[in-house]
Amino acid sequence: MSTSGSFVSIENEQKVYAIGDIHGCINTLKALLDQIDYKGQWPLFLLGDYVNKGPSSFDTLNFIIDLKSRFPKVFPLAGNHDQYLLSLLTRDDDDWLDSSEYANMKRYEEYQTVSDHNKRLFVDFLLSLPLYYETETTFFVHAGFNFERKSIFDDTRAMVNTRAFHYDARKASNKRLVHGHFPVELAIMRKRIERKFPVIPLDNGCVYSGERKDMGSLCCLELNEMKLFTQPRID
Repeated sequence: MSTSGSFVSIENEQKVYAIGDIHGCINTLKALLDQIDYKGQWPLFLLGDYVNKGPSSFDTLNFIIDLKSRFPKVFPLAGNHDQYLLSLLTRDDDDWLDSSEYANMKRYEEYQTVSDHNKRLFVDFLLSLPLYYETETTFFVHAGFNFERKSIFDDTRAMVNTRAFHYDARKASNKRLVHGHFPVELAIMRKRIERKFPVIPLDNGCVYSGERKDMGSLCCLELNEMKLFTQPRID
């Protein structure tokens, strides 16, 4: 299991970016970073699910590991598919995992051929990922929080797995919540951003290009101006 959470001070940053679920679409990710002209100068929060479903899980992991090593303002967090991979690589059949997704990953040839060197690299990276980041104004989390608990930090499984929650401003310290995990149409995403909703989803189902209406892009939100950038899948 990844570490629980981490506070990041971004009080004086002119720009703050967050990117939703990547799922092995490394070329789409690179195009999106080019679109925002990202060179490590601003905080960049990655909302998890770097692997699985798309074509290049390990290339994507290597790219993000390199990005984080070069730019201290890159903040990746853990998603449920990243936890599946961690469990697979460490042979830890943790019972909180979704059994069908985990079983599917076991069958993928890519996951069976990882070298020992890369296995150690990936395990160390995945173990280092927090389940959420908190700033002065915002929580970044893969899936969400369990607001039914007395403290939203008690349920760590919800942070990577929940698909439904009722936002409670008091329990969230009146902070905005930015998350991924379940695909949302661009129209809904834009409406929430324009109307300044306290909960902003950023997963547009990049891997579902051509399969689901109004989906198929990797999304990036600049939080100070609340500007949404979209990159249609090119992988």
